[in-house]
Formats: sequence, structure tokens, C-alpha cells
Amino acid sequence: MKPILKELIWLIGILLFSLLIFGVILGNSALDINMHDTYISENGQISQPPFISNIFSVFIAISFLIYLVRVCYNRFKKNAVNLALMIITGLGIFYFSTNIILYLTATNVGSVWFNYSKGLILMYYFIKVLLITVLGFTGFMTGKNFRNQSVLGA
Repeated sequence: MKPILKELIWLIGILLFSLLIFGVILGNSALDINMHDTYISENGQISQPPFISNIFSVFIAISFLIYLVRVCYNRFKKNAVNLALMIITGLGIFYFSTNIILYLTATNVGSVWFNYSKGLILMYYFIKVLLITVLGFTGFMTGKNFRNQSVLGA
């Protein structure tokens, strides 16, 4: 149970670091107005922009990079770290699959926006392919080293 507890401590530390980075970068900037602003949607309901979703994207990006470095440093030998990377990568794939519509909603319909959104869609697809490749390779290497140790660290 020790490796899983260690990874939970890592994830809590990364979450606190993400909140700190998010607060420092966006805390006193002009983007703060857009994030706390309320909108009236088409059906007349008042809604707010997805603040938690933005923090989650910072957490996914930072944790993915940290765990990718940890897995490469350990050469895929620690199954608990590999499992954490696969879970984070799966969450990243889910996040980029569901929020592509959220960030690409057009405020004005013009040719400049259309070209800009095409570039963003290609970037989203590139990131998803990269995440799927990392997930597949990490799963393969974890399966290859699975006989040597268990995930729970017996």
C-alpha cells in the first residue's frame, strides 16, 4: 500500500502547486474579469464560465509532464507510477475530447475566426494523438514489467 500512498501524496502536491500557479498567473490579470463574469445564455438562464475546468486543465498539464518525466527516469520499472501516468493520460484524453466544443464556440462568425478555430482543432487532435500514443506505450511497458512487481508493491 506504500507506493499508492506515495502517489496520492504526489498528486495532492501537484494539485496544490496547480492551484498556486493558477492563482499567480491568472489572479491579478485581465483574464480574471472574463473568468468571473456571468453570462445570460440563450434560454435565459444565468450561468458562469467553467472556472473549475480551467484549474483542471492546469492540473492535468502539470501532472502529465511530471509523471512523464518520472516514468522515463524510472524506465517504466515502477508500476504504481506507470498506473498514475495512465490514469492522468486517460483523464487528459477525456478532457480534450469533451471540452473542444467549450473552447471553440464562436462569438462572431467571420473568416478570421473560422481559420483560427481550424488551427485550434488541429492542435487538439495533435494533443489527443500524443496522449493516446503515450497511454498505449505506457500500458505496453507496464504489461511487459508486470511480472517483476505488483502495483501495490508487495
